Amino acid sequence: MAYVCPGALLLAAVSPMSLPLLHAHVPCLSHVSPVQVYRLGGIAKLVELLRSQNQNVQRAAAGALRNLVFKNPTNKIETRRQNGIRECVSLLRRTGNTEIQKQLTGLLWNLSSTDELKEELIQEALPVLTDCVIIPFSGWSDGSCNRTREIIDPEVFFNATGCLSTEQSHCPGLFLAHLIWRLSYETGGAD
Repeated sequence: MAYVCPGALLLAAVSPMSLPLLHAHVPCLSHVSPVQVYRLGGIAKLVELLRSQNQNVQRAAAGALRNLVFKNPTNKIETRRQNGIRECVSLLRRTGNTEIQKQLTGLLWNLSSTDELKEELIQEALPVLTDCVIIPFSGWSDGSCNRTREIIDPEVFFNATGCLSTEQSHCPGLFLAHLIWRLSYETGGAD
């Protein structure tokens, strides 16, 4: 996948006239640091772009957020503050685009390393990662997202399990208990 510079996305978010930059994946002319993107309100703009109807814009915005939050606690907290976790999970639930799924699960994994976000990630992301990635990839059922193992990319599965393993360290047994309950429910064993 081509790298999309956060600066180009920020420019597109601030100025809709520059949106063709996203579609053409024109390389950035200048480097914009994650701190600059934060200071310019770029996180909010990128979260807003996750709601775009254009899949190229969704993928690019998710990829930029993924890069911006990597090892950057301030941008992680700002992403949550701008409802980025909820938007990310919502898009993951409804998209069938593998490239978008890779970026979204990578974003969730990057967010999961911050203790302040764990509770929200457990509440918002755990059910969707389980139903839309883990269960379909396991072959047990199609889950609630109607996806089969064949359409779950191994990188999406890897990112999802990375996120869940980080959550596991915060709340031992939570993921396994949730997964067992869901598998039991899917196979008719849950009461």
